[in-house]
Amino acid sequence: MQKKEENEGTNMRKKAEREEEKAQKKAEREEEKAQKKAQREKKHRARLEQHVVSCPHCGKNVLDHMSECPYCKGVLVPAGYRPVDPEKFKKIKLACTIAGIAVAIAVVVVIFVVLR
Repeated sequence: MQKKEENEGTNMRKKAEREEEKAQKKAEREEEKAQKKAQREKKHRARLEQHVVSCPHCGKNVLDHMSECPYCKGVLVPAGYRPVDPEKFKKIKLACTIAGIAVAIAVVVVIFVVLR
């Protein structure tokens, strides 16, 4: 009888130890996740800060690709970015439209051939 009680006590201690280990591992995983998240946020902020410049009109921080300050509506010169030439844009749009129509026609023809 006494051995049975000792075994139950030992089993309870082992169970408590296992639960404590699980809780410790869970806490470690959560801490690891938090560290990884903090590292990702730090990298993201660093990449974003590379593209922040000061507006020459109002002095507020804006991104270097903006052509207009969102605060004072002043004209900005985008760094490393040029808007697409309107004529070139029209040609590209026309080519894409023609290609899309050609694909649509090809799909309709294939459907008619398969269904007959």
